[in-house]
Amino acid sequence: MSFVVEVSRIWQKLAVDVVLGQTVDEVVKLLQNNVTILLVRFGLHTKSELQTLLDSVNQAIDVYCNSYTIPLWKPTVRLACELSGQSLRLKFDRRQGPIQITPGQRLYLASDKIYEDKRVENVIYVTNLDNVLAYLKRGDKFRIGCNEIIVCKIKGKFAVCRAKGDCNSSIVFQLHPYERLILTGLDYEWNTIQNDIEECHYAVSNNCGIILIPELNSHLTYHAIRNALLSYQIENQILQIFASIDHHVANTRSISLIRHLDGVITNDKTIIDICRIYCKVVLFEFPKTNQIPDDEWFHKVDVFIAPSDSVDEVKAALLELNRNISAERDNDNLFANHNRIFNQCIEYSSNSCGAHAIVLCTSGSAQIAEELSTRKLPCPMLVASNDENVLQRVSTRKYCIPVRTPDGISKRLTIKYATVYGKQFGYIESGSFVVTGLGEENLSEIDFSYVPDDFILSLK
Repeated sequence: MSFVVEVSRIWQKLAVDVVLGQTVDEVVKLLQNNVTILLVRFGLHTKSELQTLLDSVNQAIDVYCNSYTIPLWKPTVRLACELSGQSLRLKFDRRQGPIQITPGQRLYLASDKIYEDKRVENVIYVTNLDNVLAYLKRGDKFRIGCNEIIVCKIKGKFAVCRAKGDCNSSIVFQLHPYERLILTGLDYEWNTIQNDIEECHYAVSNNCGIILIPELNSHLTYHAIRNALLSYQIENQILQIFASIDHHVANTRSISLIRHLDGVITNDKTIIDICRIYCKVVLFEFPKTNQIPDDEWFHKVDVFIAPSDSVDEVKAALLELNRNISAERDNDNLFANHNRIFNQCIEYSSNSCGAHAIVLCTSGSAQIAEELSTRKLPCPMLVASNDENVLQRVSTRKYCIPVRTPDGISKRLTIKYATVYGKQFGYIESGSFVVTGLGEENLSEIDFSYVPDDFILSLK
């Protein structure tokens, strides 16, 4: 099978962490390098830093999208915001560098927000500490990387602690802003998610379309955040909720949580299989140091999350992974009954006939495209629709390339728009074989065609 450009082999979507200090031009270059989701992590920034970062990201998206002179060709770029969640993190002014700690030094971990973003000698603000103060007792330990801090006593809004030192030596060590604290051997319950709810409002008002909940383990948390998003949602704004779920608790409760979510961040095979059963977006956080294993289940991932300086390495790994994909049919029976035959026919025909692309026309629902993206396809799928909700939802799905079409045009003209788009951006060329599916309620058709030399359409 030949492709016009190598990028047509990258069927998965790329998301990157945007970090403080990246310029608008640098973020635009990421988008030009096939990144479609920009991720901002609230828990690693102060509110003023977040506003600077979100302003830069939104400006970069505008610059990139406005570089397309034909409005219908403007790409679908998503802004994702990860909430701070309920983890414990050190929080102090990063501009003054890390804090030097010597073994035996006394530290005051503060839950009082007046110390937030400040550098006061021996006093460090810790996010969400107020949730655990009532459970702490003398001798409890916080782990920060390889280092340990031992609780001496609780005094008001402070945990008075002593630094034990590095686990491999007794030399001075450093504490960095936003480092995570792990409480060892202590069971406790969170009593509030008010901070996450406030962050939801902030995210929605800054054009965020995807909310990521870290370490979700409670239905109450999910429903509180969902209700908050519904109340903050701006008219016509499309919102999706993704979450990371601890792979150690792949039990009945986590399965029930997955059914509510739009997608899950995980590297656990069991959870990925559950996501496929319920047709959920699968996101995998790409590690900096490890390569993607050549393992069959990686073909089930929709979105790879990567550091911004590793995009080229991730793309190269995905290209190699996709080159080696087997063309054998996957006989998993994962579809709802009313779409099963249609999707299996598209999968079978595209594999058997060596299709260069699939064109799927749908106006009111993303369901068929979402379900088809869980199959093993040999090529990209151009999803043509005039419904912005459909385009946004498929933008996080493997294989799916959202193609915006005008309102009120015929099926044949919709296919023509998608085909011209595919030619323009290198997914197909003259002579390419295309499988076309029309997927609407109570009406499903499949056509086979090739792209003629004189296939021209004005989209201005």
